[in-house]
This record gives sequence, structure tokens and C-alpha cells, in this order.
Amino acid sequence: MLLCVGFFSSMSATVKLLAGDYSTWQIILFRNLIPLPIVFLVVVGRGGLDRLSTTRPGLHFVRNAFALLSNLLLFFGLGYVALADASAIQFTSPLFVTALSALVLGDRVGPRRWIAVFGGFCVILFMVAPSGEVQWASLILLASTLLYGSMVIATRILSRTDSSGVIFFYLCLAGTLVSAAVMPWVWITPGAADLLLLVLVGVFGGLSQWTLVNAVRMVSPAILAPFEYSLILWAVGFDILLWQMQPSATTLIGAAIIAVAGLYIAQRESGFATRLLSSLRQRR
Repeated sequence: MLLCVGFFSSMSATVKLLAGDYSTWQIILFRNLIPLPIVFLVVVGRGGLDRLSTTRPGLHFVRNAFALLSNLLLFFGLGYVALADASAIQFTSPLFVTALSALVLGDRVGPRRWIAVFGGFCVILFMVAPSGEVQWASLILLASTLLYGSMVIATRILSRTDSSGVIFFYLCLAGTLVSAAVMPWVWITPGAADLLLLVLVGVFGGLSQWTLVNAVRMVSPAILAPFEYSLILWAVGFDILLWQMQPSATTLIGAAIIAVAGLYIAQRESGFATRLLSSLRQRR
């Protein structure tokens, strides 16, 4: 999951460098096209074309729609806000996953976890409150995060029957086909430097999805939540390094409060603190 966050942050920074010059659809094309032949060869190489079969095409369609719309809104919104601000908003992902786990999967979520979810959302409403021209971009990023959380839930269901490679292949295939259909209206031929950046979007995005699918396969998404908060470190670093932007106090305070809510939920889900205290008592 730490690798996933690092790759995702690198992709977001690269997208932000490209956002003002290229259509969001063109960036999404490279995001999906670059890893597509690689994952195809890996999956087929492990057992032929039969390895690409699935018994749940409908759920793949739903998951890919969530992922495509999430990326579309994310890539568009990144052109208008600092990476640190975007990362703080994306911290709501574990809160969305917790709520959706209860509503969609029927997971048990106690009242204290619901309070943590509600508190986190209240902080986000404060952070995206009227603040000039970026308010609408913040709301777009929030919608992107909700769609991402929905995609994680769909991934959790799919991983029970389909391999990581199959899930990843159909994601890249769907994204490539849909974005390619739009290219006649939005394509801009990139120079060598921009072409390299577009390829890097695909490389970082592909590695991010691959590591995410494997992480979710091994452990419940709620338990993985604490590792997602390393996102703010990457974002602040990229903001300072590439754009000489310092994070605002509101962003850092809001991110910290949301992280506390998410960490509490993760602890309640995994029971880590309880097991740790029990182990310490036994040693005494």
C-alpha cells in the first residue's frame, strides 16, 4: 500500500504538470494504454487467453466506470488546486470505504466508527467551504474520492473470484477504448518532453493500480487506511519541489483531523491496539 501511494502521488504530480496543456481525456488515454500490453502479456503468459475469462463482466463494467470517472474528475481538478490540498480531500477515501462497506457489503460498523466518519466529513465541509475560485475544484476532487472509494469496494468483491491481473487488464482496456473514442476531437501531438511525461503517467498509474489490487486482495481496505495518509508527505514534497508552494495551515490541520478519524476507524476494524495492549500485559 505504501508503494501504491508513492506511485499514485508521482502520477498526480505528473498529471498536474500536463493539465494546462492537454485534455484530461488524452492524459487518461496514456494512463491506461501504457500498462495495457504489459498486463496482457503477463496474464496470458501465465495460462493463455483463458486466463482473461471472468464470470462477473457486469461488476467489471461497474468498477471500471467508477475508476474512469474518478480519474476524469481527479485529473481535471488537479489543474486547479495544490497537491497538498487535493491530498487532504482524498483523505476522505477511508471514510467513504467504511461507509460503503456497511451499506454495500453489510459489514458491521459500530456507532463510534460512524461518529468518526461523520466528524471527518464535517472537517471536509469546512475545508471546501467558499474560498474563491477553487471551491468548485475541491468539490470535484471530493466527488472523485467518493468514486474511488466505490471502486475499492468493487475491487474487494471482484478479488474473491478474479485474479489481480484480470481486474487490472479490464480496467486498462476499458479506459483505453473510451478515451481513444474521444481523441479525434481533443488530440494534441506532444513534443518529446511532454510525451515522456505522458508515458510516465501510464507507468505510475499502472503500478499504482497493480499494487492497490494486490493489497486489497490480501487485507481489508479499512486496515490499509493508515498507509494512505503518507500521501500528504508526497504531496507537500512535490508542491515545494516543483511549484515552490507551502501548504496552508487549514490544509494541514484538516488533514490531521481526518487522518485521526481514519486511523481510529482502521484500529477499530483491525483491533490492532487491543491486541498490542493484550500482548504487553502478557509480557509483564
